[in-house]
Amino acid sequence: MKQILAISLLSLIHACASGSKSKSTHVDCFLEYDSLSNQSVYVYVDKMPEYEGGGMALLQFFIENFEYPKQEQFQATFLIEFIVDKKGKVTAPRIKGKDMSMLSEAEKKILKVLEKTPKWNAGSCNGEKVPVKMFLPLKF
Repeated sequence: MKQILAISLLSLIHACASGSKSKSTHVDCFLEYDSLSNQSVYVYVDKMPEYEGGGMALLQFFIENFEYPKQEQFQATFLIEFIVDKKGKVTAPRIKGKDMSMLSEAEKKILKVLEKTPKWNAGSCNGEKVPVKMFLPLKF
């Protein structure tokens, strides 16, 4: 099970890392209002937030902290949405498109692991640290 999680996270980490590089010194960053956190957050920036230690460290953190839930049915794909604030703290984690009251045990555990992550390196827009909405697809 942990090998499958590892493969899914690695492909995501590679996609995020390759999208965070920019050749331009000035980027038009895009904002949207996030109703869960009640603030405007960036969805496109010139420097995306990064987990301290990189993708492999994030993968290791999930492997060490996620416990497979005991439930009869288990959803295989999750799309986690969260914000990395100006200080690098993960806030407002949720499962995209799902009401918080309807989460499965697995989804609750995934969000708890994400909330436990140490501070990230904050994202920035034109050199200024900003809150950034992130997406993390997981497949088991």
